Amino acid sequence: MTGQAAGETNAADEQLLTTQEVADHLKVSIQTVRRWIKDQNPERRLPAIRVGPRMWRISRNELERWLQRRSTSREASKSAP
Repeated sequence: MTGQAAGETNAADEQLLTTQEVADHLKVSIQTVRRWIKDQNPERRLPAIRVGPRMWRISRNELERWLQRRSTSREASKSAP
């Protein structure tokens, strides 16, 4: 038993993606990914870890949560009168 609660991941097990990998996955440019990372609105900002002057890593789990939040907020705004 690892002592982790259900749904928690070990940081060593978590996959980190490059901005290029995220851009390829979402079919957008690297500049778009960087813009999301630097967004001033915390609700729209893509969580990322700076690993160098212009190098970022994005947790696959955080990316999936961020995408889910964005799709939920877009659906809510479409249904609003």
